[in-house]
Amino acid sequence: AVPYSMDTTTYHVPPGCALASGAGLGVDGLAAHFSKLAEEPQHSTGCRTAALLCSVAESCLLEAPEGPSFQADQAEGAAREALAVFRQEQDEVCVAHAVRLIVHCLRARAQAAQILSDSINPPSKEEHLQIAEELAKTELKRFQRIGNRHGEACMLLSLVEIARDLGSKERRHILKMCQDALSTFRDIQDTRGQGLSLLVLATLHLDNFAVHRAYAAAEEARVHLGTEAGGHGEARARFIIAVILWLQGRRADVVSTARETLPLAREAGDRMMVASLLYLLAMGYHEKKGRPREAAAAAQEAAKTFREAGCQQGWAEAAGAVMVKAIFSEQRPEEALEAAKTQLRLGRSSKPRQRMLARIAVIHAFGRFEDDGEYAMASALVEKTVAALSSLGDKAWLARELEVLCSIQLSRFTVAKCKEAVGTAEQARKHLQELGDSFLEAEALPSLANAHLHLGDYNKATEALQARRALFGRLGARAREAQAMVEIAEVAAKEQALQESRGRKFCRDAFQLCTEAHTVFQEMSDVTGTARALLALADIHMHRKEPGEAESRAREAENLYRKTGESRGVARAARLVCRALLEDDRPEDAAKHAGEAVLFTKKAGDRPAEAKMLSWESQMESHSLAKITDGLEGKDLERVCFRRFGKIMNPAKEAVILARKLKDKLLIGIHSCSRANKRPTCPQRHLPLHCRRGRHEHGEAGARACCCI
Repeated sequence: AVPYSMDTTTYHVPPGCALASGAGLGVDGLAAHFSKLAEEPQHSTGCRTAALLCSVAESCLLEAPEGPSFQADQAEGAAREALAVFRQEQDEVCVAHAVRLIVHCLRARAQAAQILSDSINPPSKEEHLQIAEELAKTELKRFQRIGNRHGEACMLLSLVEIARDLGSKERRHILKMCQDALSTFRDIQDTRGQGLSLLVLATLHLDNFAVHRAYAAAEEARVHLGTEAGGHGEARARFIIAVILWLQGRRADVVSTARETLPLAREAGDRMMVASLLYLLAMGYHEKKGRPREAAAAAQEAAKTFREAGCQQGWAEAAGAVMVKAIFSEQRPEEALEAAKTQLRLGRSSKPRQRMLARIAVIHAFGRFEDDGEYAMASALVEKTVAALSSLGDKAWLARELEVLCSIQLSRFTVAKCKEAVGTAEQARKHLQELGDSFLEAEALPSLANAHLHLGDYNKATEALQARRALFGRLGARAREAQAMVEIAEVAAKEQALQESRGRKFCRDAFQLCTEAHTVFQEMSDVTGTARALLALADIHMHRKEPGEAESRAREAENLYRKTGESRGVARAARLVCRALLEDDRPEDAAKHAGEAVLFTKKAGDRPAEAKMLSWESQMESHSLAKITDGLEGKDLERVCFRRFGKIMNPAKEAVILARKLKDKLLIGIHSCSRANKRPTCPQRHLPLHCRRGRHEHGEAGARACCCI
């Protein structure tokens, strides 16, 4: 087994703030404020009419039922009319709000232009953003000239948002502008302005992968915006907090935060945010394991809401992918296949680009089926998608699709397919290097390392992971860099198991890497990362022949995984605890713990892992029997073996049957070649009675599992 493999769920969660962008544009949430202003009789008729126009314009941007492009056009027209009236009334505060609203409309049109770039004569994204930038700069100079600090701060904030949309590389300059806007809002004691500035600051920190700083800014924004009418600002702050919790691996907190935020988003009427929260909720339910029905229901509702809101960024398809995988995890492959086909049909009715995204979103469902025909279908579907994306010149999505193809090739465990996977992964890396996206390049490198590991080339796998660490280090993404350090340590420990002569050096280097990564994860409150670093340390202790330390580290990791609700992580930790207990000559405790690992693996819905854990449980029971029967002879020995026979035989039989159902040649090979390895599951090889009983009651496969493994 390799230390990690491609996870298609993670594949559908874009890195950094792209997940936060799923909630659409960050409007100011002033619809309720303008509605109240329109009802106050002390204001002039023109002012009240303009306020009503602003309220309608912002509501259009939030709901977007007829598509983002159409709604942005309508909203911009209303906002420009309102701006003209506010200028006549000389209400500079409302002028600043109206200008910001026009900027939001232009940003929405730019977003729509990017989505519709496959059409004939597409509108230019840069053109819309340049108009917005010129407007904001002009108004900034005017506000500075008349000494209106509120308007000045509003325009600085708009320029920050525009620069971020343009993908400006001047991150320090953008960050300074945002901090200047925040400082100005604090000086004039504008609570709402402070909250909005902090939200933008949080997204900038996410872009720079400073997750802990983003969390602090979003939490402070939530406090400032919690007292505002309408609840939209607080909902935005809570949503960004949920995204950050997701990136930190705190799945249980993601679920609770998303559930608390949903009523606020619905009250504010922000359909994109509602859909994004439902998507996060589905991901949280699915990753926590054990709640697939809730995950499927939330993902289905999220996909429906994204489509109703006119989302054309692929989020509806991504939500559909989560739904399919959640259904499949309940051992309902037929229903999962039907759901996948439904997603494909829905994708065909949308734009050509969205058909590609729909295929990408459901491809993992086909890749998880056991039949060779489904594997061929998955491969063919991926190859068609690769060809279509190549013709469109979309390097980012093409690279991600190539990563999926790489994972499908590796699923066959043959040398030829693994070599093909190496070429596919290198091709994906090349596309991302040409694109100039260092973060996506670093995220693609595990696929390359994984392919080299399948071929047994540890040196090249380590080189790929070291390049990944270097890229994250240059980007300042400390949590991702720490993750790469743990991966390098896992590969080093794996190689050390095959090269005992170099063991001390590898153990020392791997131990140092894991310790540094563990410290970083703790500083950043990354529970999942901390648990993984502890597991890697436990494995190193096992190589050092220190079972006591290994057990302690593994149990600590298991407790952390239990807190986050990650059953698969619990199963991995429990297996390492079993190894440590067995090494410490405590087979009874190891057998008991192995049973728990099987239970959690079943709960996680990972059938290949379940087959491995069943085999492991059988081996632990056999070692336990060997200790119990030590010193027994004759009838006493036969009586004890007879009573314990089922505990050894049943999980072994289930493992063989499940491996054959999965058509997993590696697992079947492990069981078939165990005679040569001389590692008996049944320690009493001299008992022909039990061999005959196994062959009679459980068939040839069962007898082989009992007495020849």
